[in-house]
Amino acid sequence: MKEESRQALFELLDTDVKTNVGRMPAPDYLETRAGEYGYDSYAEMYEEGYRIAGYEKVSPKVIDEWHRQKEQARPSLKERLAREQGNAPLDSGSQKKLQAHKGVQEL
Repeated sequence: MKEESRQALFELLDTDVKTNVGRMPAPDYLETRAGEYGYDSYAEMYEEGYRIAGYEKVSPKVIDEWHRQKEQARPSLKERLAREQGNAPLDSGSQKKLQAHKGVQEL
């Protein structure tokens, strides 16, 4: 897949979809629509050859790549805490928050 078309699909996934109950992220919308059609997941629906209008080229593989890119671009908790504190070094209270949060993530 060309980089431009891949990036265009990522941009499509970055948008929210307006629904009758409000707005939702595009990947959640695809999952919801697949469920409405009786599938357990969008990947299952896509694998059987069915597509959702406007998202015909968005494969489960593209969604996985998009999620990985988002995760890599997301700053670590330590970086976010440092930004919130004006780039100040972590004091003992922040260290405890960081350690407590790491414990929660590991569950």
